[in-house]
Amino acid sequence: MYGWDETGCEGGRRGLAAGVGLRRCAIALSALLLAGCTSVVPVESGRLASRVAPEQAMVDLPPGGPGIVGIVATELANAHRQEIILGNRSRTPGENRMTVTVFGPVAASTGPENTAGNPPVDIGAVARDMRAAVPGVAMSVSPYYAQNRYGAFGYATGRSAARDLCFYGWQRIRAPDLDDTLFARRGTLAIRLRICDPDATEQDLVAVMAGFTINSYLRAPGWNPYGDPPPLAADFGRAGAVMLPDATVTGAIAPAPAAAAPRRRTAAAAAPADAPMQGYPDVPMPAGSSAAVAPSPSAAAPAAPGAASERYQDFEVVPLPGGTP
Repeated sequence: MYGWDETGCEGGRRGLAAGVGLRRCAIALSALLLAGCTSVVPVESGRLASRVAPEQAMVDLPPGGPGIVGIVATELANAHRQEIILGNRSRTPGENRMTVTVFGPVAASTGPENTAGNPPVDIGAVARDMRAAVPGVAMSVSPYYAQNRYGAFGYATGRSAARDLCFYGWQRIRAPDLDDTLFARRGTLAIRLRICDPDATEQDLVAVMAGFTINSYLRAPGWNPYGDPPPLAADFGRAGAVMLPDATVTGAIAPAPAAAAPRRRTAAAAAPADAPMQGYPDVPMPAGSSAAVAPSPSAAAPAAPGAASERYQDFEVVPLPGGTP
């Protein structure tokens, strides 16, 4: 009627549908752009150190060791460090703590300027750290070899001015065949332990350094600061070979101290009564007095006639109170 044929109507409908599709695409694209502009971004903190719960400690202390009071974790560009604060009963200034530094491919949370040094153990650097940890305490490095399950460690001891025994131990755990190549076993752990205690012995404090267990690791290819596991003992599983637990782990229980013998109680002897002095007359007690006076030996028997004059001839005679026979 209007001069349109069927082909023209069909083409118009197709053009209209294409225009609607383009408008829908434009609306969807605009919505995505707006969503990107208004997306929620978490607030990042500028501090490197933060407090974590004690159960997140990277090491487990031996049974009977000091308790964990708190942990300060620090994220560095090449390491993760924990300062584990331990219980303290001493009067020496400073904190009892174990510092654990794990070097490796950690998550990038800071810039390269916050990189921790990872040098080999040097006694000069250890001495500087020790003076900062226990200032004013004369520390003596032990000449004895000590080793835990991760390798050798060194330690020093000294007495503070408060008579506390102070201990400072150090250890660097690293596989012995590292060559810094792409396929080498990379990774290092640095351990520092500072403890002062008024009642502990040197053996007690060395046991803390010798008995801790590392419970954390980096799940990264090639990270292995421990090296290959040691081979089993030649007698392991062989018939006829006797293998017993280490005596230092399951030692015999010390016998209970013997009970002290009961102290004998002695009754206090009564004080002897004051005997009357010889050569003086007996003066009676005032009326109404209840105190008893022991008679003198001279009053126990009647005096012979004339004895009084002979007895008191050199003394002035004191007359008796009135009314006394």
